[in-house]
Amino acid sequence: MRKNLYRLLLPALLALSLGCSPGAGPGALEPTQEWSDDLAATFDDGFDFVTPLRTILGTPWFDDYGAQLERRLAESDVVAVVKVRSVLPPGQGQAFGTLEVDVEESLVGPVSRGTILRLDIAKGSASAQRLDAERARIDELGRFVAYVRLYADETGETRAHWHLSPYDTDLLGTIRRVLQPPVE
Repeated sequence: MRKNLYRLLLPALLALSLGCSPGAGPGALEPTQEWSDDLAATFDDGFDFVTPLRTILGTPWFDDYGAQLERRLAESDVVAVVKVRSVLPPGQGQAFGTLEVDVEESLVGPVSRGTILRLDIAKGSASAQRLDAERARIDELGRFVAYVRLYADETGETRAHWHLSPYDTDLLGTIRRVLQPPVE
């Protein structure tokens, strides 16, 4: 898959850089695979702010971003274009807060337009702190691509680890090409 990603990602971004244009929560969903701690960096319960994607073309970060994108696409239970709806912070004895997002377009997984995904925000976590610090930027961007990996916690409840990337036509086109490569 890595060869496919780079084969699709690099030409797509090169073409774009040259000006060519080409309501249920995770509790209702079930994990498709066991959670592994080595996925924590991939589903970091956080955001990146790379937009447009072509801005990292030719930078040292391009390879790292491509590898993370490849892993997110391979390991996600849900990939969707989403709009941030609300943030319910953890507090008053609650271990988790919630980032609610509306699904605008499903790319992978059993969600449809209008589904509300509830993404966990652990109390005291780096993602909770970053969410507070970046809230204005998150609100300004509004739309994201959500990569969601579901897992069963110690009580058997379905929870979500996630990562959000800003919605960008470069990114969306790359994802579509990786998920639905042309028939040879």
